[in-house]
Amino acid sequence: MALDRHRVRERILKPAVVDANAVLGETGIDPIRRASLQGLRRTFASLRIAAGDDPVYVSQQLGHTSPAFTMTV
Repeated sequence: MALDRHRVRERILKPAVVDANAVLGETGIDPIRRASLQGLRRTFASLRIAAGDDPVYVSQQLGHTSPAFTMTV
């Protein structure tokens, strides 16, 4: 059966949040209330830039045509 790529939120994101919240609950950390695919993209970019990755590389990973756009967003 072909995967329905338009249901990524239901198939992947929601179950991942449920699993993460189970672990967070055990450690006393507040649960994740809202998560979006766009939010994950932004978090990925921010963490990679903060870790010292080349903005050109991060831009390519995100599919942006310009590193300046990546750094602005």
